[in-house]
Amino acid sequence: MKTGNLNNQKWTETYRASIISVCAMLLLLVAAVICHLFGWRDAPFQFLAACLGAGVTVIITNLLLVEQTKQQQKLQEQQAENQQLLQENEKKQDLKQAKETEQYKEKLHIYQDFLQSLYDVFKDREVNLEEKISLQFKTAMLAIHTKSNHIQEISNSVGEIVSCLCTPKKDYDVKKLQESLFNIVEQFRAELYEGQEDDGNALKTTLDNFVKAYSAFGSESDVNDLQEMGNNPIETQDEKLALWNSARSRWEKKDETGRQQWTMYYDGETIRLHRPEEKEIHVQFGFWRGHYYIQATYKNIGSFSQQLKWKFQGSKTYATWWSHLHEHEFYDMKEGEFWSKFIQSESMQKTLVEWFDRLIDIIDKQDVAVKMNLKLHDLIEKNACVKDRKWNIWYYWWDTLVCEDKKNEQMGVPFIDTFNEDGKTYIRFGNRKNNREVQKQILQKIGLDENDIREDNRTDYAVVETNNGDDVVAQKLTELMEKLSKI
Repeated sequence: MKTGNLNNQKWTETYRASIISVCAMLLLLVAAVICHLFGWRDAPFQFLAACLGAGVTVIITNLLLVEQTKQQQKLQEQQAENQQLLQENEKKQDLKQAKETEQYKEKLHIYQDFLQSLYDVFKDREVNLEEKISLQFKTAMLAIHTKSNHIQEISNSVGEIVSCLCTPKKDYDVKKLQESLFNIVEQFRAELYEGQEDDGNALKTTLDNFVKAYSAFGSESDVNDLQEMGNNPIETQDEKLALWNSARSRWEKKDETGRQQWTMYYDGETIRLHRPEEKEIHVQFGFWRGHYYIQATYKNIGSFSQQLKWKFQGSKTYATWWSHLHEHEFYDMKEGEFWSKFIQSESMQKTLVEWFDRLIDIIDKQDVAVKMNLKLHDLIEKNACVKDRKWNIWYYWWDTLVCEDKKNEQMGVPFIDTFNEDGKTYIRFGNRKNNREVQKQILQKIGLDENDIREDNRTDYAVVETNNGDDVVAQKLTELMEKLSKI
């Protein structure tokens, strides 16, 4: 009973307003009848009309409330969505900022570590196998966070550092080393502080100040400072050095155009024969690591020294090859004994002349391939088909320019050898599978006769007279590369 009374009480409280409203309506209706506002017969009609009016009002009010509720709900949903998007964007920005911060820290660490590694590897001016492998891995780590154009600049500077420090000479080119280090740092700064450019003039002044300061510590024995044919025993011993002097006159002789091919400099017991316009193309003799050595370098071409190592053994560092002279007259000499024995020994002069001639001949061969490559590079830049194909171009045994389409495995990886022989330049192509049937397919696709295949399964595309110049060769070579790029 108590529970029933409690429920009735709750129901009454819930609908109190409605009950009061109904009672008020009935009282008003009775009052209207008593006051003769309408009769008892009209009362039902008036009551119905009032109810209908109230019902219409309720319907209209309900429709308005429903529409308002929809609009309000839609607005709330839109606000919630915008809030969610804002939170997601803020989260993305936070993640991006955190990622960039971590990348910056990692870059800074890698770059500092790379510079420290360069110092650790080259401070003793020798590179052993373990150091070489370590530096290769450091370079790979460097490439993770560094753009390709900056990597290329860094690689060029590392090559300059190698050629500057890893030589038998005791001294080194202070300016060359400082320029190379500054260039590496400049690439690092471009990665770390994008959009912030340095004052070039201020940087050059700073570089010159450092070079001047560091040059004060000891003498710089770069070839720029070598003394040309000064007070050397060689000047006063013309008769005993006839063989050597004859070779020197031949090397320094000007050609028919009046251009001097080679220039010789002496620095104590170091003899260097180099190109007048490029000192990093040279043959050199001197003393290092307890013995006399012979050396050759061709600027920025690593294959030059690698192939010299294959042919003569010895050692290489980037574009420089060197080897101790194992002929007993040279190998057994102590430092400082060279000139006194060299003047008296025709066999020593002959040996050294033969080495110089041998290496000069190889440099001349490399010249031919390099000149062709320079001409070819200019034409490739203008030929979209060949440029997009991204041919692999390299040198084989100095005088052969090799162009290889590694991506075209379906055609056996076509390649082209361009080389001089018997006063002519040959443009000869084949496929790495050395497959005769594949070669026939290639010839069909580029419109050549199948019967032009040689016994070695290669084909001569063009044979150009050497005196026609490198331009004709480069044009023919680019023409063939374009045809092969389309198959």
